[in-house]
Amino acid sequence: MTRQRPYDTEELAELLQLHKLWLAHDPKGKKADLHGANLRGVNLSRLNLSGADLHGADLSLADLQGTDLTWSNLSGADLIGANMSWARLSYAKMTGADLTAADLTEAYLSWLNLSGADLTGAELRGVHLTGTKLEGACVYVGGRKMSLVDK
Repeated sequence: MTRQRPYDTEELAELLQLHKLWLAHDPKGKKADLHGANLRGVNLSRLNLSGADLHGADLSLADLQGTDLTWSNLSGADLIGANMSWARLSYAKMTGADLTAADLTEAYLSWLNLSGADLTGAELRGVHLTGTKLEGACVYVGGRKMSLVDK
């Protein structure tokens, strides 16, 4: 189900509060299901969204600086121009994600799956890539398109 309209502030705040309770193992909590959501330009910086379902979400131009996205599903997500500096994405699923022009400065990308992701123009200074699967991911180096292959 693709959500066409953006979340309003109150609706998103309630969903994030329920996710926070879920992370604390509170029975009133609920894992954030934001698959296909329109979150374009939304400020989600420094939140704990670990385990959230964001596959297919539009997070273009979103502020995800310092956000904890470990174990989250961002497969097929649109992260074009997103600020993901210092974000924690370890063990996340990001197959086919579009990270064109995203700022990933000092982001923790260890042990995640970036297969088929587009990293064209992404800022990758200081990223942590230990154990990251990059098969088929695309980046431009020196103006040349390169497809990364794990060996």
